Amino acid sequence: MFLGRPGQRLLLPVRTKGGKNAKALHDVYITRVSGFLPNAPVSNAEMTDFLGMIDGKPSRAQYIVLRNNGILQRHYALDRQGRITHSNAQLVAEAVKGLAGDGLAVRDLEVLACGTSSPDQFLPSHASQVHGELDHPLEIVSTAGACCTGMHALKYGYMSVGAGLSRNAVAAGSELVSPMMLARNFERETERYRQLEQDPIIGFEGVPALDAERRRRRRADGTRATWSAEPAHGVGGEPLLRQRARRVHVQRWRQG
Repeated sequence: MFLGRPGQRLLLPVRTKGGKNAKALHDVYITRVSGFLPNAPVSNAEMTDFLGMIDGKPSRAQYIVLRNNGILQRHYALDRQGRITHSNAQLVAEAVKGLAGDGLAVRDLEVLACGTSSPDQFLPSHASQVHGELDHPLEIVSTAGACCTGMHALKYGYMSVGAGLSRNAVAAGSELVSPMMLARNFERETERYRQLEQDPIIGFEGVPALDAERRRRRRADGTRATWSAEPAHGVGGEPLLRQRARRVHVQRWRQG
């Protein structure tokens, strides 16, 4: 997502030490949106060809899971031999490059904020790895967690542009989970299940087969990037999209 500002200011209820509402933010607009999904879509019937069979047996639970979630196809960054075709960083880089065109170049990007719950590795950070796929210096930030990481990245870009610290920012959210769903990663759970069948007295420490299939049949790979540009500075010419971002709130609700 590309974020930018046309030059106006939006007063915010932020008090200074003198007690006056003197702080202001520029208006921020979402001007471009891009996405990238790896490889051809995979149908329900083809899922096992990519993920494999747990314990060498066809899944009896997959039909229940697929019927309930209603998913008909998804994208995997895998080939049929289970080999990874794209890293998470490469997925994001492709989405960022998809924002370019019509007078806008990737080199115009000033801030890159990337959120994911499945980075390729812990160090360097996810945004650093995405930056390595691009070709110019810029500010980067990585957000980590679960469902809200993409929104955290969006809020960082919004604040950077709104505060006047940058003319534009790209916020991206991506996931690469298919390698985790390969059958070989569930062999230990299968072994515990066999032990439980042989000796029901032992404690069961694995995950039930239905839960394992639910995880495998619901997850997929992909990314979305948004760009906020500044028409006032002539970055990218006329915006393709002009959606004003008035506020970006991220709030966690406590469970239990």
